[in-house]
Amino acid sequence: MKKLLLFEQIYVVVALLIFTGAWVPILYEITTGGAFDVNSGNSAIQIPFFAIYAIAFILAVLRWKMIVYFLIKEQIILLLVGIALVSVFWSDAPLITLRRGFALLGTTLFGVYFATRYTLKEQLQLLAWALGLAAVSSLIFSLALPAYGIMHDSDVRGAFRGVYTHKNILGQMMVMSTLVFLLMAMNSHTKRYLLWAGVGLSAALVLLSTSKGALVLLLNLLVLLPLYRALRWNSSRMLLFLIAVAIVFGSIGTLFVSHQDAVFGALGRDATLTGRTRIWDAVLDMIWQSPWLGYGYSAFWLGQEGKSAYVWRAANFQAGYSHNGFLDLWAELGLLGLSMCAISLLKSYFQAIFLARRINTADGLWPLICLTLGLLTNTTEGTLLKQNNIFWVLYVAVTISTSIWFATDSNLKVTRNLTPENVS
Repeated sequence: MKKLLLFEQIYVVVALLIFTGAWVPILYEITTGGAFDVNSGNSAIQIPFFAIYAIAFILAVLRWKMIVYFLIKEQIILLLVGIALVSVFWSDAPLITLRRGFALLGTTLFGVYFATRYTLKEQLQLLAWALGLAAVSSLIFSLALPAYGIMHDSDVRGAFRGVYTHKNILGQMMVMSTLVFLLMAMNSHTKRYLLWAGVGLSAALVLLSTSKGALVLLLNLLVLLPLYRALRWNSSRMLLFLIAVAIVFGSIGTLFVSHQDAVFGALGRDATLTGRTRIWDAVLDMIWQSPWLGYGYSAFWLGQEGKSAYVWRAANFQAGYSHNGFLDLWAELGLLGLSMCAISLLKSYFQAIFLARRINTADGLWPLICLTLGLLTNTTEGTLLKQNNIFWVLYVAVTISTSIWFATDSNLKVTRNLTPENVS
């Protein structure tokens, strides 16, 4: 039995590591030169994910009653995935929608299994193992094999990318890693030196990636962390604190508006966010041609073969996505998908806030931090409702986990007394 439990934990850690985008894509890039056809997919990359889905399905079957019980309570996630799958009937690229819709279903299944199998505390610990392995291997890979672990393009020369295909991906993952280790270090009484070492290494890799977006994201979340902890205070203290925060952020906002050119210049950007506003305008032009249902899941950004061809011409830039996940979701699944996603986000946030006020530990804050990280990342990179994506895995996991907490904790304690037998 212990060996089976150990195997299951190893499987979860490896799966989480692969969902972050580590190792598999860059090994494929190194061995093949990176040739990849967006329309046909690639079996070398698909096989590891298919193995993850298959094992998750088997493990989910063993606790199917519990999974069905909580999926019924979280119908919005089911509806979102269902809309993505059904969009094959109006998709501009039905085969791609079908293939990636299946991958989305497998990714969602893993997130549901992860939530129903492990407590929030256990999820944090397993995620720390996965991200810790990503951080250590990225550092070793970059130092030992700089030809692959460090980027050499003229505009990003010297930036670490580690075991990822781009510096920005390394930056995003190390932001998540920093927060996970920080939450655990702040609430742990054992092995704290290892946890703080994880914080330091992860933060250092954010800097070494030279990803300005990741750095801004990390700074934002480090500012938000004490604000979220303040939710646990009594009402009067919290009100005074929030007023002070509003004054500070109002002052910062005023300074930004007054000196935005200098701020953008310091970040290596311009007022168009390096041309992104032109991309957004062009994407919106196409969205208004099919605003209600969109063009089908994963059927918009197909290079010259999709509606993205117009965006390329209008923006004079060959973008692979709109650099705004909400725009991408609108383009793919229309207002129907976008509105369902907004409802899901609002519900999850309210539950996460309530949980943060009730549980005075790291796992109590994790859903709120995780949702904020995913939301902020989604404003520049598509993370919501994305197949084979760690952010979607964690979104599903924390959403289901908060539902489990509300359903099973009548005494306001985190518990796992609910079993498949007593939810039948």
